[in-house]
Amino acid sequence: MISLTYKLRRKLTVIYLLVVLPIYIGLVVSFMISFGDRLPFLPELVLYIFFGLIWILPMKIIARGVGKEDPDENSR
Repeated sequence: MISLTYKLRRKLTVIYLLVVLPIYIGLVVSFMISFGDRLPFLPELVLYIFFGLIWILPMKIIARGVGKEDPDENSR
C-alpha cells in the first residue's frame, strides 16, 4: 500500500470531493439517462446502490485519518 503524508492526503481529499466526485456524478447520470426510459425498479435500484457505493473505495484510501490531528506534528 502506498504511504501518503497527512498533508498530501488532505489535499487529495479536497480535490477528490470538489473535482472528481462531481465528474463521477455527471458520468453516472449520463449513463442512467442513456437507457432512455426508466429501467424496471429492481435493476435500477441495484445500479444506484452499486454506483452509490463504488465512489467510496478510492475515497476511503485517500481520506483515512484526515479528520484527526496531523500525526507528524506530534513527533516534532
